Amino acid sequence: MQDWGLSAERLFGRRKEEAVGRPIWSLFRCGSQTWLPFPPKEQRCGEGMVQRRDGTSANVAYTVIPVLQADGYIVLVEDETKQKQKEAERRRQVELAKKIQQNLLTPLIQNEAVTMDAVYIPSDDLSGDIYACYQIDLYRYGVIVIDVMGHGISSALVSMLLRSLLRGLIVRVIDPVSVASELEKHVQTLFPDEANDIRHLFSMIYLVIDTKERKIEYTNAGHPAGLLVLDDGSVRELDKGGLAIGSPFSLPFEKEVIHYDKRARLLLYTDGILEEIDPSILQSIEKIRLCTQMCRHLPDKRFLERLISQGPPLVSPSDDICLLSITVHG
Repeated sequence: MQDWGLSAERLFGRRKEEAVGRPIWSLFRCGSQTWLPFPPKEQRCGEGMVQRRDGTSANVAYTVIPVLQADGYIVLVEDETKQKQKEAERRRQVELAKKIQQNLLTPLIQNEAVTMDAVYIPSDDLSGDIYACYQIDLYRYGVIVIDVMGHGISSALVSMLLRSLLRGLIVRVIDPVSVASELEKHVQTLFPDEANDIRHLFSMIYLVIDTKERKIEYTNAGHPAGLLVLDDGSVRELDKGGLAIGSPFSLPFEKEVIHYDKRARLLLYTDGILEEIDPSILQSIEKIRLCTQMCRHLPDKRFLERLISQGPPLVSPSDDICLLSITVHG
């Protein structure tokens, strides 16, 4: 060691006279191991830990630059301890938020009249997708699936905020058009245009299952069409409704009422699954439709497993995925 700067003194806790003349690799050790590449034949960059004179450790990033003319080298070191601590704290906070978001998903309804199962896979640690289901009264059930634009922390925060509104809204308002209109009003109140550069846009499909009247009322706000497969194998697309909520264009929502006789299968999903099943979105939609029709008599969980198997394994999806299978028993 021929020179030793003031920053090195502060990082290692050693004065210049203590460092000059010592082998450089002896300073770049944590415990008995040294990790500095030596002798360096070319420029090298990396990260590691060093032990200070007082016994404490520091996370560092280093660059080793050979100086061939002088038959030596320059070592640049940056203390990353605080940055690593901040990253660890951020990971802890994200993990906590992930657990909170998972806990916000409502329990799936399981009784003699209605059964459900779901697949919920965030593309990142947090998801912009959310589902909720509630028993409104003895015979009626409200089910909603929401997909907030984008993914990650910002969309997850919006989805969690929406989740806090849903129970009171669905149980109190019930009607699909009225629920969609109320959500539109809430978005306008929470995120006024003049206060935001980016609109908080989300698609939604919401339906009310009435097992006494044997009917399903729904509205679809810019969401992928849900599927209803009746006991005879006929398929109805749930695509009637309006634009995504938060859209700059304001149009009234519509609802559709579908009556069923015997057992029926419902599939609600977000668009993240479309990219995973097939590179062609149209082919994905057709595969989903066919699988829902052919596997309509399977239990909800097995049906969703069969549906997911239509594409490659869902290891790292590019978008959030939410699937909800509902069986209405005759």
